[in-house]
Amino acid sequence: MSATPPSVVEYVRLGRLRPPETDVRQSRDRDQVRSIAESMERSGQLQAAKVYPPETVLEDYPDDLDVQDLRTIAASECDLVVEDGWTRREAARINNWKQLRVELFADASDDTIVAQLEANTERIDMADYETMQALKSWSDETGKTQAEVAETIGKARSTVSNWFRALDAPEYLTTRWQDPDTHIEYGHVREILQLPTEDLQRKVLEDAMQYDRSVTMTRETAKNTVKAWKRNQQDDRSKEEREADGQARRAERKAKQEVNRQEDRPDCVLCGAAGQTTIALPVCKEDYGLLTRKKETGEPLLGEVAGSDSDQPTPDA
Repeated sequence: MSATPPSVVEYVRLGRLRPPETDVRQSRDRDQVRSIAESMERSGQLQAAKVYPPETVLEDYPDDLDVQDLRTIAASECDLVVEDGWTRREAARINNWKQLRVELFADASDDTIVAQLEANTERIDMADYETMQALKSWSDETGKTQAEVAETIGKARSTVSNWFRALDAPEYLTTRWQDPDTHIEYGHVREILQLPTEDLQRKVLEDAMQYDRSVTMTRETAKNTVKAWKRNQQDDRSKEEREADGQARRAERKAKQEVNRQEDRPDCVLCGAAGQTTIALPVCKEDYGLLTRKKETGEPLLGEVAGSDSDQPTPDA
């Protein structure tokens, strides 16, 4: 069993108290703070705030601080980091208290941070942006894996993985998420991130903000948007395919027509080239037969043809 770390309880000025970097409740409900302030005004401070000195202060002390060292630090004017009890500090400020009772520890151990995280799991929405950012910072600072963070706060590893992925969302999403006036929550960001393109993400985001959509409504909007996008993609492909098919059919038809023209052409009566005639000569049947016979016998083709005696004038005419 591990020994209880040393601590001292003292009253310190409010101005010396600073929030930790991993504070998971930096944005607190004002009504809740006022309620605690009223309770503290009636009954006093029932529980001491837990604090520890910053690293810069610890540089002047041995590694293992004892109770006397802690009393010396408490009596000094150095800043102290509030590990648990910042809301009490804010409530004391509202009540115009000058001091707050604190329990000073040597440092913020992992157990102390875990206790804060577990406590805040019960008090606030762990899916809040600042909460997730605090968990991410804690994970980075301690080197803890997502699985270890999940085990610490009693969540599934996939849940923590989705949280950290949401923190890496594009700026146009995270800025809206951090702005309380937009009513954009982690659930909205999670659904929007599943959309395949930035244009679709922006479209659904603007819709959620403009109409104050719930997470469930945003999920339906995202689904319908993706379906419409896929239909348009399919329509575009079908149009391109139809155009390509039309071009192919026209090319095929043209090729067939060319083949038919070649097949319809008779052989040249002069040289015999198959299907290469391009000029039709109007000749009578007798002359065509004469040209064909001359070609077969090798006689000159441009000699006497039928009807030449009657058609050609004589020299004495």
